[in-house]
Amino acid sequence: FETINQRGAGLNAMDLTKNLLFINSDSTEFGQIKDIWKKISEVLKECKEDDKPMRFMRYFFMARYTSDVITEDRIYRWLTSADGVKSVGYDSSPIDFAKELLVLAKRYARLVSATDKYDVNLPSVYNIGLINKTSTRQHLILLLALHQDVSDAVLEFLAKQLENYFFYTVCLKIQAKTHEKFFARVAQKLRGKKTIEEVKPIIEDTLGKF
Repeated sequence: FETINQRGAGLNAMDLTKNLLFINSDSTEFGQIKDIWKKISEVLKECKEDDKPMRFMRYFFMARYTSDVITEDRIYRWLTSADGVKSVGYDSSPIDFAKELLVLAKRYARLVSATDKYDVNLPSVYNIGLINKTSTRQHLILLLALHQDVSDAVLEFLAKQLENYFFYTVCLKIQAKTHEKFFARVAQKLRGKKTIEEVKPIIEDTLGKF
């Protein structure tokens, strides 16, 4: 894959990430990785984001691993850097990383759908789409940062704070391009948080002071 990419075939970071997992896996794990990757593709297709898989990858890494905004063309370079290998740990646990990608792809797909169509458990996500645009996805960076097993109640609590944030920024005509960098910083504080009690002081210190 890497050789083909260097010759100009233009494989994206999602293809190359899949390749990295195979390289770092035992041959007995190939089938499992293949199945997980197929499910990731199916999940993104279900929410009509299969034509933009790199948006999911960008937001996934910004939410859970990188320290700043990362562009599509920098994802693979970062992932194969010493910092990327150490942070993600795919070299020693490729299956675990693949599973994490699948869990977050499912959350991403659900949140994309909830932004476009009302979800009774996530009403604030839908409201964000009304306030901003239904095509908006930047709020997903923070919602992806939370613990893999976070409940809907905590997702909705954070989404409500984001709804307030977007209402404020739209009223003041703050440019949307400023959100990503801000969210990338806040995501670092939210990583792995699982309860409202853990999330609340972070919100007060960040979104509460925008």
